[in-house]
Amino acid sequence: WIVGEDPLVSLPGGKEIEGALKKLEFLIASDAFLTGTGSLAHVVFPSATFAEKSGTLTNLEGRLQRVVKAVDCVGESRPDWHIVGQVAEHLGNPFPLTSEKEITGEINKKIPLYSGMHLSEADDGYCCYRPPVSFSQEITTLFVPDDVPEVQRTNNKYPYTLMVGSILFHLGCGQLTRHSPRLCKMLQDEYVEINPANAAQEGIQEGDVIRLISSSGEKRIVARLTSNVPEGVLFMPLPFTRDTTILPFPKEETSTKTCRVTIERNTV
Repeated sequence: WIVGEDPLVSLPGGKEIEGALKKLEFLIASDAFLTGTGSLAHVVFPSATFAEKSGTLTNLEGRLQRVVKAVDCVGESRPDWHIVGQVAEHLGNPFPLTSEKEITGEINKKIPLYSGMHLSEADDGYCCYRPPVSFSQEITTLFVPDDVPEVQRTNNKYPYTLMVGSILFHLGCGQLTRHSPRLCKMLQDEYVEINPANAAQEGIQEGDVIRLISSSGEKRIVARLTSNVPEGVLFMPLPFTRDTTILPFPKEETSTKTCRVTIERNTV
């Protein structure tokens, strides 16, 4: 059961993931819009968007914020907790919780960090709560990962490092934001950023269509020259990896957001 995620787009190795999903005996997908993963699912549940449900969000800072429903659910969409509850009921094991308020109360009881959180029924607006966290005096260093993948070494066949990442006008892979006409107007054409020195070496000018080729696939895209990326590195926004297999399936020694590529000028 995949909820609010499209691994076919958001994760590298799309071919391998698609093959694995097709082998599943039964697949459920829940999302606000039909995704590539949803098209492979046996059952799809339409989920409500953030504006159609109430509850709380906890960000990476540990700060909890209240979300208040602004509009009614569209069509047959439902909040995720309601979908899970209906499935549990059909399976003969109904949940005892029937509202966002009851779920929040259960969180207060079961999770110590949220025990001091109290949301008033009269509070229909903004509410912010920071769970109390105490640090031991013995902690003197920041967290350091034990295992960091090594940077892939340069080779003659694939001399450039392609990096993919987030951009201002789209969230993640763009699964939700690409449905906004205003945001799409701000970013109409797909592009890859390349350092002017590398562009000169490859005979590439601003606006040229080039082919990025990796060990697992390729991507035809417009070149954008900028000094914001260092020599030897290319940057492509994550939404532009849709419908491409240029990012290989990650192995233990490789990263999920970078790969080695070569550049070819498009002659067509």
